[in-house]
Amino acid sequence: MLQLKHYKIKSCDDIELGIKRENLLNFSLSFNDEKEIEAILFIIPGLGEDNNAIYQNKLALHCVQNYPVAVCSVAYHCMANRPQLGCEMGFDDMDEFILNELCKNLNLKIPKKFLPLQKMRNDKLIEFTSYLSQKIQKKKEKLELTDSYIMNISSTFFPTNNEYNNFGLMSAMDIVNALLHIKKNPPFKIAYGGGI
Repeated sequence: MLQLKHYKIKSCDDIELGIKRENLLNFSLSFNDEKEIEAILFIIPGLGEDNNAIYQNKLALHCVQNYPVAVCSVAYHCMANRPQLGCEMGFDDMDEFILNELCKNLNLKIPKKFLPLQKMRNDKLIEFTSYLSQKIQKKKEKLELTDSYIMNISSTFFPTNNEYNNFGLMSAMDIVNALLHIKKNPPFKIAYGGGI
């Protein structure tokens, strides 16, 4: 019979940066308890539609129905650094510094309704960039700027759960920790009497 188990376990702290982990590691495990499991497949979503939960469930179901495998899907550290998973876009210290300098150079005053810049997120950020575009267009029409002028601003993604991007190290550790947990507590029969 097809099984789907959800886990919440402690993972590791970020020793490299000296940051204590605030959240538990969540992962799910799909398998057929009537089969001896020969392998564990991990779904590691990227930036596209493969991080869609419905798609992941269908993929896992297909694999466990047709092959002697278990499928693990890990909500790894900073996975929610994507807008479709709740990440917000805004300005950090460096973004704000650059933007202030650009505006100062163009003699553009940032309206109070957009201040403080670091509190601005998503829709308000889009409204602000639209405001800047209109001001720049007016300066071009008055020939204060060339038609080719483009203001290059940067913004930052702020992931959910108070997480941060550390370029995959913690994400990889979460996947390893999920595997180690499954190895220590296998909820299925292992083929050939071997270990995971």
